[in-house]
Amino acid sequence: MELKKVNAQTVFCETMTTTLRQISQYVGTTPMRLIREAAEAGFKQCAPQIWLYEGATGNPDEEFQLTIAIPVETGSKTHAKLQELDAFYCGEQDVSGSWEQFPEIYPEIIGNLLGQKKELTNVCREIYHEVDFANPDNNRTAIQIGIREN
Repeated sequence: MELKKVNAQTVFCETMTTTLRQISQYVGTTPMRLIREAAEAGFKQCAPQIWLYEGATGNPDEEFQLTIAIPVETGSKTHAKLQELDAFYCGEQDVSGSWEQFPEIYPEIIGNLLGQKKELTNVCREIYHEVDFANPDNNRTAIQIGIREN
């Protein structure tokens, strides 16, 4: 795990209220739609998609805010779905393979950060570097757990 600061970035995004049990309805379809909408509006994707979880506790039925974000290059254009994500301090763990392992990985990362006396925020991010629905072993994801800046 690496402690790092992720710089602020401009994204084309959509935010919704959901639960972990309901989240699968957004997988694949929502990011692809956002990428298409961004391109139609004249924006170019410049980095992997980001899923930002605010207030998720791990309880599959508890609601939280989910933002699905596509980092874009903007120029001088504006759009209702364009947003600036603030700089983000986090503990980051790169994960290869199926997303099914995430319920075991999150507690490990959180335990590691708490062991280092880091104060957690209520925000986590997943950055999808490689997505392979046909062969999930090829997935490459960065899990980022928000921490307070020292």
